Amino acid sequence: SRADVDAVASAAALQKRFGWRAYVPDGVSAPARKVAEYLKYTEAPVFSETLVIVDTSSPGMLGGGREVYEKANRRIVIDHHRENSLQGLLFVDPSFVSTTEILYEVFRKGGWLDGEVSLLLAAGILTDSVGLSIAGPETLRRMADLLERAGVNMEEVYEMIRWERDVSERIARLKAAGRCEIHRFGDFLVVVSEVGSFESSAASALISLGADVALVYSDDRVVGRSTGGVDLAKIFKEVAEELGGEGGGHPSAAGMQVKNPRKAVLMVLERISEGRSGHKVYRPCS
Repeated sequence: SRADVDAVASAAALQKRFGWRAYVPDGVSAPARKVAEYLKYTEAPVFSETLVIVDTSSPGMLGGGREVYEKANRRIVIDHHRENSLQGLLFVDPSFVSTTEILYEVFRKGGWLDGEVSLLLAAGILTDSVGLSIAGPETLRRMADLLERAGVNMEEVYEMIRWERDVSERIARLKAAGRCEIHRFGDFLVVVSEVGSFESSAASALISLGADVALVYSDDRVVGRSTGGVDLAKIFKEVAEELGGEGGGHPSAAGMQVKNPRKAVLMVLERISEGRSGHKVYRPCS
């Protein structure tokens, strides 16, 4: 999948400090485009004896970079996802809300936090903390320090990740809403839909429309979003493994790559429904 703001900001910060060459296999997401202006990267594979991988929890998340990963003699992984199946020297700490927050601590201790790097790390923390809505006291303290070092306010950080959705993404979000299948368990709503692309954006749109859990799938991918109460990372990892795929993420935002996405969605739905009663299904246009 395309690199998000946390991944791109992490790579840019490391590149600016150490001068490493960067490779973003599948390009960057729309919110990360402005952040990517701070990052010089190649669209061709970068084969290196040592490979540093950021904000990635499984080989499946590497997309087109899988070959680079497999050929590297030494791998260093910096990540904040709870379960990481990559091989190498792991610096993984799920207590941090983002990978940029981990790098904040590394850079602070090394005395490497200049204004530009501080702005990049602030952008990564802002997006992965969902606009600081899931930030704890430590994350807020780190963000305040980064703002001071960068000499900016929150509005300027938001400006870095503000973008206009193109018409293709807007159509995908509208199609997801029109095709959605609603599973009701009392007051708890799980919404399932299918799109051809922009699965993550479509799932987020369904959450904003009122779903407690949104499951959106395409030809080989399933994306989930949740408002809480369901550990999607755990469920997606288990289901993906049962189907011979790969999956994981965060409790409220997860994804998987599988050959039978519809079956995967039904398996996820079955796990979510455990212990819940009064199941009613509303089909599109019903």
